[in-house]
Amino acid sequence: MIELLLAFSVIVLLAIPLLWVFSRLPERQDEQPASDQVLDQSDQNKTIQTSRQKKILSFIRRGRLALKKGNFKAAEDYLYQVSGIDEQDDESLAALAQALYSQNKLEKARVVMERLVQQEPTSENLTFLGQLLFEIGQVNEDREDMENSIMCYQVVLKQNPQDLEAKKKLAQTYLALGMQYETRLVYEQIFKEDPTDLEVGLFLANYYQEKDQLDKAEAYLASLFKIYSTDEDVASKYFSLLAERSKYDKIVKYRAFLDSEPSNKSFFLELLGRAYLHLRRFQEAIDYLELYCQIEPDPDGYFNLALAYYQTGCEQQALEYIQAAIDLNSNSARCHYLMAQVYIQQEEYQKAQTALWRVLDLDEQNREARLDLERIKYKLSTSST
Repeated sequence: MIELLLAFSVIVLLAIPLLWVFSRLPERQDEQPASDQVLDQSDQNKTIQTSRQKKILSFIRRGRLALKKGNFKAAEDYLYQVSGIDEQDDESLAALAQALYSQNKLEKARVVMERLVQQEPTSENLTFLGQLLFEIGQVNEDREDMENSIMCYQVVLKQNPQDLEAKKKLAQTYLALGMQYETRLVYEQIFKEDPTDLEVGLFLANYYQEKDQLDKAEAYLASLFKIYSTDEDVASKYFSLLAERSKYDKIVKYRAFLDSEPSNKSFFLELLGRAYLHLRRFQEAIDYLELYCQIEPDPDGYFNLALAYYQTGCEQQALEYIQAAIDLNSNSARCHYLMAQVYIQQEEYQKAQTALWRVLDLDEQNREARLDLERIKYKLSTSST
């Protein structure tokens, strides 16, 4: 019994120090260390961020697809959701502005683009904003918006002086504001860089023609005609200016233009006939003018044809066509005067007098008609004696 008690005492004595050691150890905790908590939070943030980016990309993709298909309202709805997730997303803002613009929601598109330009003042964004301001200014007849449009284009050109799109839009805005001089300056820069620009070349030709600077107008039209040799509008403007300047020799050089069978063939036939008439190449004038009068009976065409026949001594044909001209316009003094000249050539003096009196009815200051009447009167008086 004593031995059992001694053994128990030894066990107790040994256990007490162990219990004291274990009591000094920290309690076991189920929670993770703080460093592990930070890592978990970072993973959660990354997951949220990834989900957010996926949403943005999904909405942008759907918006762009709808925009491409022409479903602008759907594109607007998708892209507005993107701006709700991330107001700073440039790509979605640009697409949203395009969707709004395509629906003619100009003011809303303007708000979006102004925000985008503040974030990304690129040439593309500024040009689009300038276009919006221009169109809004035209709709509202607001000069200030159009002037702000000019400022956008000027900033673009400061960044890139070779930007032809910005130059053209700047010139169009100047033109809409009635700033012809400024328009001309910009258009000259454009045409120098791109001499194939038909719209710009025609504007410059018209500008200088209105300013009576015909050498410059002709130079622009000649340049365009070299490139657009089958364009009827270019040809008609060029040939008309040559005729106005009495450069008939140049006109007849381009008679091959008729081989292209222009839709307005009669215009070119008449012009060539008139050119040959002025060059005193009467038979060629007759050929073209007869074709012209077959297509388009016209008093001026008949008059020129009669004049060509008169110059070749074909008096009967001249009378035939001058009568056709008078039938269409009986109040043409020059037609009656030409008729009188034919009758004088045929020594039909009484008929010539009748024609000349008609000339004076229409033009009492016609000196040539009065002189001819005096000559006929003298001739008749001398022949009677």
